[in-house]
Amino acid sequence: MTAVRTIDKIIQSGILNRDLSEIPKNGADFTQLAELDNGLPRAISKMHKQILVAWDGLNLEIIRIYGAGLSVASVKRLIESQRYAVTEDMIVFADDPAGFIFMEGGDGSVYSLDSKTSNFERIAFNLEEFFADKVFGKDAEEFMGDYWFGRLKDFNLV
Repeated sequence: MTAVRTIDKIIQSGILNRDLSEIPKNGADFTQLAELDNGLPRAISKMHKQILVAWDGLNLEIIRIYGAGLSVASVKRLIESQRYAVTEDMIVFADDPAGFIFMEGGDGSVYSLDSKTSNFERIAFNLEEFFADKVFGKDAEEFMGDYWFGRLKDFNLV
């Protein structure tokens, strides 16, 4: 399952609190994607681009995925959110309410930076594993906590 299908499954499931979520009606357009290519230290990955084409930024209650434009008021723009990148080949793409910042390395791996402790670690081999397993799947209990994992189970998503 691709990251886009995983995210769409969560959106369609009804699990998200509407007051804590914001989902745009449109994805990023060609001009916005070109701006990213010119403004970021490297091109975004194919999987990341697929997410942006589907939704130009998302606030999914437990994770905020940055957009190319300003489609979602509660979500930062990718181009303006790179100050936390640990190395030049990393692209900061999301954060969560607990203060974790997520970035994709040049090799596609996903890393987490705890903004409170500065703990930095690789948490997934790619965006698909990050969304399908860590945030919305079998590893969500360890990664996102008991409460979120329980909700995923209640909605038969794990």
